[in-house]
Amino acid sequence: MAMKLKDIEVDSDIYPREKIPTADHVTVQTYVDDLKNGDVFPPLEVQRISVKTENDDGAIEEVTKTIYLDGVHRGVAYDIYNKNVEDENKIEEVEVTYWKDEVLDKKENLLSLILRSAELNNKHGKRLSKGDAKSKFITLAEADDELQIKWNDVAPKFGVTPDWASECVSNIRTRKQASRDSKIVKMSLEGWTQAEIGKVFGIDQRTVSKITTESELSDLVVKLRSQGKAPEEIAKDLRIDLALTWALLLTGKTDLERFAEFFPKRKEEGNELDQRPHAFNVWNFKKRDERLGVPHEMQIPGQIAMNVLYYFTKSTDLIVDPMAGGGSTIDAGLVVGRTCLGYDLDPRRYDIFGNNILEGLPKRVKGCDLLFLDPPFGDMVTFPENTDFYEFMEKIADVSHDTVKDNGGIVALVMCDRTKGEYDPYISKCYRIFTDVGFSCIQRISAPLSTESATGDEVNKAIERKKLLGRDRVVYIFRRD
Repeated sequence: MAMKLKDIEVDSDIYPREKIPTADHVTVQTYVDDLKNGDVFPPLEVQRISVKTENDDGAIEEVTKTIYLDGVHRGVAYDIYNKNVEDENKIEEVEVTYWKDEVLDKKENLLSLILRSAELNNKHGKRLSKGDAKSKFITLAEADDELQIKWNDVAPKFGVTPDWASECVSNIRTRKQASRDSKIVKMSLEGWTQAEIGKVFGIDQRTVSKITTESELSDLVVKLRSQGKAPEEIAKDLRIDLALTWALLLTGKTDLERFAEFFPKRKEEGNELDQRPHAFNVWNFKKRDERLGVPHEMQIPGQIAMNVLYYFTKSTDLIVDPMAGGGSTIDAGLVVGRTCLGYDLDPRRYDIFGNNILEGLPKRVKGCDLLFLDPPFGDMVTFPENTDFYEFMEKIADVSHDTVKDNGGIVALVMCDRTKGEYDPYISKCYRIFTDVGFSCIQRISAPLSTESATGDEVNKAIERKKLLGRDRVVYIFRRD
């Protein structure tokens, strides 16, 4: 197959040699001379790969490109040759063969791509050096979050011993193992089974059990705290999740003690903040607490979830968030010592499992004590095309009623009116939807959006147009009787 030379790239993550050859490389010069003598080279081996990149707007997009697996020296020689001959003699297309016909995801196939390229480069010309091997081992080890690579199999491909390969990446693997083990501990505290955790990390249940029962992480976190280190410092030093750090520090404490530790008294804008759960049914939280969850579109402050869990659950309850998003509810559950499982249509964390609530929830959460719902509403966030919002909410209400335990199961529903575009009273209509399927409302909590939810330009335009912007956000607490 012929392909334009300019369409083939060198991917430094995959190319097995530490340095990409240049014009003065001996092998390249030899190839240039061969081309001048009219020699024809064997096909280059290439592969199409897909790579996720961030564009100028910050959005993630997938790009497909063709990369060298073998023949980089020849490719450089072609370029040099073309720069020194007349246009009619230029070699713009070259023969190539594809290793695999399909497009391979780079991240998922990094190991196999590197090994294939290493195998081909070792077959001819100068063999790969130890420097080449070490460089690629480091790349592989950094990408191996689940510690799946078997270095006994990888090392021979580069002509080195497994012991030498392991020594090259020992520090990285130690750090990765500590990070992986902390994630396993975190998922265990959240309430996932050993089988579910093992599937995420590609390990057996016995290994999961050993990690969770023999981990010294809790003792280490407590020790560092006793030495005066702040939770943020501990999390950074140990390279573990901040919410997990807090959960380990708060082990064994009562709900009120947890609130007191997590929200110590401090002054902000002249007011002393309360370190206890909110006593009134108006909860003012300006923005997302960075300790709870990762950034996500229209994410609610984790303190809302913490207060809900304090007032409407106990430590033995099972909480489920089927629209987990950035994981604020999950982390709030950790901090207050609750079992909390997260699902989402588009999971973005290792401890959130994929699930479409419109198709029902997994059987293992049937009979849960509290379902936390923070659904998309109106044009404030992207909403599925060709979907009526109220039909969507009716389905959510049915699934919720079928999921929470009979006689006392709780649903916490976060809702705003639609105020962007044509006004629609989502709050009151969703109240009716849930009561119609058999829930009774036992509490209505106001948790207004911050004035910072609208830009200065939006405020000015709203005043000019005599159109009110929306800050009203409520949390309905429904009970299945």
